[in-house]
Amino acid sequence: PDNIIKFGTSIYHKKSGMVIGWCGLGLLDCKPEDVEIFYGLSSDFWGQGLATEAAGAMLKYGFEIIGLNKIVAVVNSKNIASTKVIDKLGMIYRMVMKVDSLNYNGYDGNLYYEITKPEYENNKMEVTK
Repeated sequence: PDNIIKFGTSIYHKKSGMVIGWCGLGLLDCKPEDVEIFYGLSSDFWGQGLATEAAGAMLKYGFEIIGLNKIVAVVNSKNIASTKVIDKLGMIYRMVMKVDSLNYNGYDGNLYYEITKPEYENNKMEVTK
């Protein structure tokens, strides 16, 4: 659709040079005043901290290069690995977000997280201590 604005990049594996996923920022489809971080990684590379590394770099790009004031993440409540990535980034859980168009059997909503620029800066300082 031409009403969705997103920016993304490939995730390359440093050792092999293979494209193993993607990561980006874009307007949240159901709440376009929010900028969402999104990512995906080939299952062969899960559990190695690579999604956290890529998403962390994208947060840095969003806050330090683009100058965003807030970035959100919306995660399926059953995607435990993705919630761990979001937690490691220092994003803060705010609410369950239900999207009517996603009303399929077993759907119990998405988890909505956010981090503001001051929270990001504070987390960055904590990491470097």
